Amino acid sequence: MLRSDSHCRHSNFVVPRSCPYFVARALLSTVFLSMLGPAAGSGDTFTVASFTFDDTLGPTTVVPVPPNLISDFESFAFNAQFIPLSNQGNDFDINKSIGIQLLGSIPGKNAGGTSVSLGDTTFQGIIELNWGGSPGVTNHDGDDFVAYENGAPGGPEAYMVAVRETGSQTFSDFRYEFADDSVRVLPSAGTDIAQVLSTGFDLSSFGLANGATIDAIRVANLVPADRVDDVSGQGNVILGGGSGFAPLTGPQGAGGQYNSGGFDADITYIGVIPSPTTETGDFNNDGLLDGADFLVWQRGGSTNMLSQSDLTVWQTNYGSQVPLTVNSVAVPEPTTSLLLLLSITTILSKCQVTKVEKRNCRVRDEDSGNLADEL
Repeated sequence: MLRSDSHCRHSNFVVPRSCPYFVARALLSTVFLSMLGPAAGSGDTFTVASFTFDDTLGPTTVVPVPPNLISDFESFAFNAQFIPLSNQGNDFDINKSIGIQLLGSIPGKNAGGTSVSLGDTTFQGIIELNWGGSPGVTNHDGDDFVAYENGAPGGPEAYMVAVRETGSQTFSDFRYEFADDSVRVLPSAGTDIAQVLSTGFDLSSFGLANGATIDAIRVANLVPADRVDDVSGQGNVILGGGSGFAPLTGPQGAGGQYNSGGFDADITYIGVIPSPTTETGDFNNDGLLDGADFLVWQRGGSTNMLSQSDLTVWQTNYGSQVPLTVNSVAVPEPTTSLLLLLSITTILSKCQVTKVEKRNCRVRDEDSGNLADEL
C-alpha cells in the first residue's frame, strides 16, 4: 500500500505524523536568532555646536504671534553646510527650519529663508512653535531643547524663550540665557564668515517638574529696555525694565551689554534633545501601545512613576506601534537559552525516523498517469 505523501519526507526517511519535529525545528531557529540579538537602528540625530537633537521630534507648526511684527527672513548660514552630513550619516530635513516653516505666513517678507529676523530695537517680534496640543518636549535631566540663532563671530543676539506646559492655557515667563556654543559655516558672501550659535534650555528653569511636558514654545527678541532678574545678566525677563539687570552677551560675546545691533535675533531652528529613555507610552516594551501598557503605568512601572505626563503620552500614542530597539527587545539570558536548546534537542532525539523502501514513498502522478518518486 502506498503511503500518503504527508508521511513521505525526503527520499529515504519517514517522519511520523505525531512527531513534533517541525515545531521543534522552528523553535530552534527562533532561539538561535534571539541569542544573536537584534541589529541596532540609526536615528535621525545630529550634533551641532555641542548639542545633539532629533529632527523627527521637532514642532509640527510655526506661526507668528499677532500683530505679526517680524522683520524679515534670512537664508545664510543654515543650509547643507550647517550639518556635517558626511560625518553623521543621516539626511537632515532643512524644511523644518524656522524660516521655511513660516513660509507664506507673513506677506511681503522674504519668505523662504531658513531663519527669521524677529525684530529690532524698536519692537518685539514673536513666533510660536507648537506640537498641535500633544506633548512635544519632556523635562528630563539636563537641557531639554536647543535654540539655534544665526550671527557673526563673537556677536550673539538677544532673544528670549517662554514655554507652555501641556494642558495649560498660559505661557511661562520669558527667559533669556547666554549662548552656550557656536559653529562656523562657509562664507555666504564675500569674505564674511557666518556662524550658528546654540543655546540649551532646561525646562526645570521654567518651573516645570521632572517628567512634565510642554506643547508650545514662544521665541521673541529682547529690546533695550528689557531687564533680567539675576545679576549674572541672564534669567527671567522683566519686560520693559524698571528694575533688574541689563542682559549681557555672555561667553560667546564680549561679555558686556548688547549694542544697538544686537536685538535683531535671527532664529534658525529649535531642536528637541532626546532623553536617554525617550518615553513613547510602550511601558512593557512590546512595540504596541495598548491596554497592557496602561496596567504597567497603573502599577507605577513607567519612566516617571504614576506621572500624568507618562499617562498623557500613552493616551496620545494609544493604538499605534513603535519600533523595537536593542534595549526594548527581550533577549533570553544565556542560561535560559541553553536550557531551551537542550529541551529542543531532547524533543528531536525522540522523533522516530524510520527508513523505508523508496518504492513505499511513491505517489501517482494524476496528470501523466505515471508513478513518480517523491523527492
